[in-house]
Amino acid sequence: EGYPNFYEKYYWTINDGKSKVPALIYQMSKSHRYYDPNLSYPTPSYLGSLKSGYRDFNLDQSHLSFALKFTTKNIKRGNT
Repeated sequence: EGYPNFYEKYYWTINDGKSKVPALIYQMSKSHRYYDPNLSYPTPSYLGSLKSGYRDFNLDQSHLSFALKFTTKNIKRGNT
């Protein structure tokens, strides 16, 4: 959707506690982050896509909630 202009793509291997699985991760490019150079809110439509993906793959949504709370707290403070 925003690759390669807004996001950088990374391939990682993640240990899910049972085995190592390949993962594709997108991270917002530094040139497109707002407020703090390390933090930015997802757009409402992208946040909806994230929530759907978490549900579709039975991922723990508390991680997404934590990231949003962390971002909100630190953007307001101007911290990283």
